[in-house]
Amino acid sequence: KILLPTFDPFVLGFLRLILATFVYLVLFVYNKHSFSELRFSWWYVSGGLALGINYMLYALSLSHTTASAGCLIVQVQYVTLAALATLVLKERLTSLKGIGMGTVLVGVSTIVIYRDGVTELIAPQYFRGNILMIFAGFGWGGYALANKALAPKLTSAMILLPIFFISSVVSYIPAHSAIFEMSMPSTKSILIVLFLGAVCSGGSFLFLSEALKRLSAVLVGSATALAPITQISVANYLLGEPITIAVVAGGVVIISGVVCMVYSERSEASN
Repeated sequence: KILLPTFDPFVLGFLRLILATFVYLVLFVYNKHSFSELRFSWWYVSGGLALGINYMLYALSLSHTTASAGCLIVQVQYVTLAALATLVLKERLTSLKGIGMGTVLVGVSTIVIYRDGVTELIAPQYFRGNILMIFAGFGWGGYALANKALAPKLTSAMILLPIFFISSVVSYIPAHSAIFEMSMPSTKSILIVLFLGAVCSGGSFLFLSEALKRLSAVLVGSATALAPITQISVANYLLGEPITIAVVAGGVVIISGVVCMVYSERSEASN
């Protein structure tokens, strides 16, 4: 959100993806993989296309809506993943997991609505951005499904390098003209982009991929709803923003929902 006045949304999405691609290339080489090990899979294609769409629409939507509204609306991503995993991968969606998913959504809603109200969700000037954020969430769900499908057979480096390479190509198409037209950004902006690409994208998706190897797609997707808690904690530490009772209550509800799904998953494993 801070970088959008400096960077075109499509350029920002492309830079984050290409930087993460380099991270996974280093990991690929470090793990002593060879490109001959990679075999064509439609999961690579669908995952790359979906992730490219996710990054482009996410950055574009933030230029038309607020971060708070986007934080809530983008949670459609884990609902999308849960539905796709149930339909395509035949994962079992128990009633307890369903309750946990609903609880997580209530927790996120509590944090966003009590902090900023519902105005940003229904305001006409934010309508376009909110709709784009919904489709960004759909894109993430499609990517995560592909990652989950490939997870039992391949290492994370072998999964993420092709997917992120394809997504980088996809995102470059609408970004290329803006790249050559943009002015030189400040050193601070460059450092932020490097951090977003290498750490926030490169690091977080690596952990996500490893989680998808060990846990159900429903649980992993819902656990990403813990992000608002992290965002608010960082804002409190760096910006001095207050942590209200509603924020604490919402965080407790989110964690309770995730714990509910963990319990359900452990019960399934024991049975």
